[in-house]
Amino acid sequence: NGLAMLDGRSHVIFQALTGASKVIARVELRYKSLNYEVRSGILTDAGQWVNTSWWYIDDAPQVMELEWLAASDPAMADGRLVMWINEIQSETRDGIANGSLSVDLARLGLVAGIDTGTLGSMSFDAFESRRYSHIGLPGEEPTPEPTGTTTVTPTCTPTATPAP
Repeated sequence: NGLAMLDGRSHVIFQALTGASKVIARVELRYKSLNYEVRSGILTDAGQWVNTSWWYIDDAPQVMELEWLAASDPAMADGRLVMWINEIQSETRDGIANGSLSVDLARLGLVAGIDTGTLGSMSFDAFESRRYSHIGLPGEEPTPEPTGTTTVTPTCTPTATPAP
C-alpha cells in the first residue's frame, strides 16, 4: 500500500530475461480511470510483444501467476502465455513463435518504466518460481503436470498491494 500513480501511467513489476538483459516476459501495472490494472506479455522470436488485455485489480492483496511456455521448436508457433489473477485464469495467448528463447533470470519489483509521477511504495509478500506445474494460491497443493509433458514453465506469484 502507498503507491500513487498518475492516470494512464504504467510501469513493469516483473520481468523474465534470457541472458542478463533481453526481456522476454513481463507484467505491467497501470493506473487508469481511478483503477489499478495489470497485463502480461511475452516476446516472440521476431521481437514483437504479445500482450494480454488489461485486468482490473482492487486495493487488496493480489496473487498473480504468469505461465510462459516456449514453442517446441524455433520453426513452430506453439508457445503460450497464461495469466492468473487470484486463482482465476484471466487470459491465455496461444500460437506464439518463441522457440529460440528461454528464461534465465527474473526480476520482481518496480523494474522498468517508472515515471516521476509515480510515488510511494509497493509490497511484494512472496515469489515462487517453478519449471513445471501451476502454482495456485498460497497453502494449496499444485496441480501436477501430465506425465511426459514438454512444458518448460517458469511461473511467478508476485503479491502486490497498490493503494488507490
